[in-house]
Formats: sequence, C-alpha cells, structure tokens
Amino acid sequence: MRIPLVLAALLALVPPAHGQPDRSGLVVPVAGVPLDPVDLLRAENPAQAFSVTLETENGATLVPEGEEVQFRVVSMQAGYLTLVLQSEDGTVSVLYPNRFARGERIAAGATVRIPEGPGFRFTSKAPFGRDVVKALVTPQPLIHPDRAATAWRRSSMIQVSGPPPTDAGTELGGLDPATWGTASLAFETVPTRATGAPPVLPPPPESAYRPEAPLDAWLDRYQDLRGTPSEVKTWGLFSPPPAPARSEPEAAEHDSTLVVVYRPTTGWRSFGRPSGGGGVFGQVRYVDPAQDTPDASGTRSLRRAFGGTFDEVLAGLDADPDVLAAVPNYRVQSLGFRSASRPPTAPATGAPGTPTYWEAQWGLHNPFFRSPAERLDVAWRAAMEQYRGPDGPVVVAVLDTGVRFDNPHLGPVLWRNELEIAENGIDDDGNGFVDDVRGWDALDGDGDPTDPNAEESHGTFVASQIGGVGAAIQSMAPDVRILPVRVLDAEGGGSLRQLIEGVRYAARNGARVVNLSFGIPPMDEANPALERLLAALYAEAADLGVVMVMAAGNHAADGRTVHVYPSGVRGENTISAAALTMTGELAPFSNYGPAVDVAAPGQAIVSHAGRGVTVDAFDGTSMAAPFVSALAAMLIAQNPTWTPAEVRAAIVETVRPIPSLDVASGGLIDAAAALARARQ
Repeated sequence: MRIPLVLAALLALVPPAHGQPDRSGLVVPVAGVPLDPVDLLRAENPAQAFSVTLETENGATLVPEGEEVQFRVVSMQAGYLTLVLQSEDGTVSVLYPNRFARGERIAAGATVRIPEGPGFRFTSKAPFGRDVVKALVTPQPLIHPDRAATAWRRSSMIQVSGPPPTDAGTELGGLDPATWGTASLAFETVPTRATGAPPVLPPPPESAYRPEAPLDAWLDRYQDLRGTPSEVKTWGLFSPPPAPARSEPEAAEHDSTLVVVYRPTTGWRSFGRPSGGGGVFGQVRYVDPAQDTPDASGTRSLRRAFGGTFDEVLAGLDADPDVLAAVPNYRVQSLGFRSASRPPTAPATGAPGTPTYWEAQWGLHNPFFRSPAERLDVAWRAAMEQYRGPDGPVVVAVLDTGVRFDNPHLGPVLWRNELEIAENGIDDDGNGFVDDVRGWDALDGDGDPTDPNAEESHGTFVASQIGGVGAAIQSMAPDVRILPVRVLDAEGGGSLRQLIEGVRYAARNGARVVNLSFGIPPMDEANPALERLLAALYAEAADLGVVMVMAAGNHAADGRTVHVYPSGVRGENTISAAALTMTGELAPFSNYGPAVDVAAPGQAIVSHAGRGVTVDAFDGTSMAAPFVSALAAMLIAQNPTWTPAEVRAAIVETVRPIPSLDVASGGLIDAAAALARARQ
C-alpha cells in the first residue's frame, strides 16, 4: 500500500520512475552523516530511554482502500517527529514532516495527531497487504519539510517487505541513545467491495454436502479450518438436540432502585423535578425509596408519601396520574453462550476478500445442502446479487457488553462522533454526553464503551456478525457503522436503567437500527407498568426512525403462558428473533410463541469473540438477532426514507415458511425476498 499525501486539489506524492533512492537534500544530516528514509525505517535504538507510542486514531489495523488515515503519537520526551512508511510492494515514503505540515517540536507526553488539520490528508491506496509506519522522535529535525514529498521504489537497500529489521539498525549519526526513540505500527490495507457485488468466495468441497447430518458436516469443516483435534466432536452443544424441555419462569431480579417515567405533559407533583429529556417517553427518574428524603430542592419523602416498604412506594407511584410507569430496576442478561467443553479459539488466516471461515458460516450460505429448496440459510448470496450500496453507511447501534476496539475486523466500521473532541472534558456537540467520540458506556457514564473482557466479548461477537472488514469472517451487512453502547458488564449483566439510557442515546445520535441481544427472565404474570414503559420507549425510537431488534430469549419459554421482556412488547418498529438450528428446527433453548416475530440462525454461529482476529462459535438468540439487525440495515440502505414500520413489514412478511416454527410469522428471515421488496 502507499498512503500518499493529498491536497484539497488531490495533489499526491509522485515517486521517481525507477532506480536508487535520491539523497539530494532530502534529509538534514545528523552529526554529518547523510540519511535517507530507508535508513530511518531501519533505525533501532537498543538503549532507548523513553517510550514512544504510535497508533491509528481509531485503533484500526485493517484499513479499507480509500479511507483517510490519522495517526496518533505520544512521546515521553520532547523532540521532533518523523513518520516513514514502508508499503507492501517495498515502497518507502516520508509521511511527516512535509511542505504542508512542517513539524514543530512536540512536547513530552502530549498527544500528536497526524494529519492534525485540514491542510492535507493520508488516503490508503493499493497495493493491498501489510504496511509498516515508523515514528522517530529526535532532538533535531531529520527531514527538510520542503523536500519530503518523495517516495522510493524497491532497491538493493531494501530487499523484502515487512517490519523493519532489528539486527542491523542505523544509529542516526551517533546520536546519544538517551535523546531519541522509535515506535512501529503494522497494519493492512484491504480492498473496498465493489458496490452491489458479493465477495468472490470458493465453493465448499464436495465432501461438505451432507444433508443427512449437517451438524456433523459443520463440525468436520470447522475442525478442518481451525486445525483443532478430533475431540471437537465431543461438543455436546452441537449434538442433534433432544426434544426441548420447557423451563419454568424464573423470578425477575432487581436492585433497590425504582425506574419512574412521567407522562410527557406532567407537572411532576409526586416529587422533585426528574432528569432526562421529554418526547414520547416523557421524563424519567431513578430513585431509591430507602434514600429518598426531603432536600433543598423540595423532594418529598417517598416513604412518608406512599408507605414504608419498597412495594408500597412502587404501588403509590404507579397509581399517580402524572406517572406513566413505575417499575423496579430489573436485571437483564445477555442471551449468547458457548459450550463448556469447547476447543480453544484459533487465529484466523486468509487473503483479503476471502473469508477463511466462509464454509462454517452456514447462516449466510449453508453449504451442507445441495439445492436452494433444501438449504436453510438467510439467502444472503441471492440478496447481495440485488444489493446496491447506499450514499452513506447505515448506523447500527449494538447495546451490549461494549466492543473490543483492538479487533481489526471491527475497526474500519466503528462509528465516530465527528462533532466531539476526545478527552477535553467538554460536551462539544451539546448532545448531553461528554467525550462520546466512540459511543457511550451507560454503566460507567463515560465515552469509553470498551468491553473489558478481551477474549470472550459478547458485544464484539454480535457487532462482527452485523458488520466488519477482514479476511476471516464475512459479516452480513456491507455498508454499516457500528455504534457501540455498553449496557452490560463483562459477564453480560445489566439493568433496565442501562437499557433505557442506551436506547435513548443510540436513537438521538443517528442510529437507524438498535440490536438488543439480552433480556429479563420470563415472568409468569404480565407486568402492565413495564409494558407501558417499553412501549413508550419503542415509540420514541420509532419517531426518530429507529428499528428495534431484540433476541427472543434462551429460556425455552412459550409466550402464551409466560411474559418475556423486552422482546415481548410489540411496536410498529420492533422485531423479535427466535433461534433456528441448521436442520430447520427451533433451537432447544429458544423462546417461541406468538410474541416472537421471526426466526434466524442461532446455532453454531461463527464470529470474532475478542481482541485480535481469533474466531469462535456461539449459540443463542443473541446470535439470531444480529442477522435481523443486519437485514434491517440492508433494507434501509436501499430505501433510506423507509419508516421503521416499512422495514419491519418487509422482514416479517417475506419470511421463508417453515411449518415447524412456532413464531408469529411462521418462518425464517429471507434476505433475498426482503431486498426484492425493497427494490420494487
């Protein structure tokens, strides 16, 4: 790859036609020793006395062609910064300083962003492959900025591409080792998919077609791809499922807090003015009856007003005519899981554009059946033959455990709040959230929605199913930006409060689809107050153009006899998803019944589960919902003016009927049929 400097007039750096590097005046000599960029690329300081860090601004290490790149450098010692690039084809270029950014002295500990202004930009270009950027911090400038705009072709000085060698480093003219330092960053440029064109993928081997035992066939292929030992077959999770054993309702847990939602035109007579915005949902307040006593603002004592117990206060508030709903702050839990006897995760390999695990991604294209009539998948390949890319990406909010920003599959598609300045402690865009550059953490109340679980990130898994770029996994939606909102802890637990705050944040910051892969355990009796609260929340999201997609739940529960929230509350913009097995049956753990809208693949789903490029397989309705969210995003990409109700209808009314599925629509989502409706 070359990352040329580009002016507003698209003036790019031009390499010489051929031959040896041109040393004429390009590098200011250090201690009388002439240097060129190849010397700088090889420079190593074995006695480096201070740290230098170099990253891309968004943390991505996979960069799609045509994307602008910004680097972030922090040096713990003051000095002058130089950036040098070695591309996959052996080209060596000076990126910084240059005639547009002359390279002022940087302060110790300060964060420097390159490019740092509108004067120029770095844009990724072919050739595709692995590139290395080298940062050097020295006591005096190394590059004359008026002469830096030059690139060097492969020469005898640099025989191989890849990282700078460490065994023959240049000493930069004998500089004192305590005065200079370096850092390197390796990343990969990948091609941008042509609009409307599905990726070119190899067919599975003939031996993969085994409709009589697709789960065994999946295990064989997954084992071959991962190189795991044969005991992978001992996974009980992927054995042919027995008749589902329906679970009894569990007691819904909650903390000592009440969630109180006022009607939009309330006078707040019950107690002090609540917090939060208005709209359909009204005002909301979170209170602890045991702690709510009179204060300077005139807040009334809830215990004195309604009684001494939690239940008495709850009943009193719920009966207040100003209150739309008052409910306990119920605990929610993620709805995806892995077998306790799974094989270890394995690194992914493969050339860009050819997902290594394509043959194991049966939910997109099931290779274990010969004919489309037999095949059970979401008809993704047929959908992509019709798909045409949008003018801009569709924002899909993933409300979950957060994501791993060090996962290269996700880096290029993560949402970014361009109106906010990071780490300045100011709400620059006036949206009510400080420093929310990368999303929001509703648990900690800050702008860092990173999942602390580096290896088994439920949110990363879900987000990678929906969208991403890379060689290992084929995501379903090609033109999305993932907005991460952390509402669950590392173990997958959260509360109704985080659900409300997460949905409202996503809806008010441009999301068109919200994915909820978590829920409250089923209740044996309906909860009218909770249903009013959720219905109002969904209505507010609908008014902002948001489709709500929810996992149906993993309790093997019949919606006719128990009540499941939040998925059991239906709105014009809501879709709930049950989990389908590879053989077209309801997964033994999946909830079902008329309150569930559709089915989607939810067994043996392959995706990225943590940092780096490791791949794993999960089960659960948590994995079914992202297929629906991705399809909703694809439909919005085709028809940006569609209302959430139109998106819902296109998905629910075009399912592939499967008689054994006990869901309201009676079928499996069909992306090709839904896209055909969108293109009518």
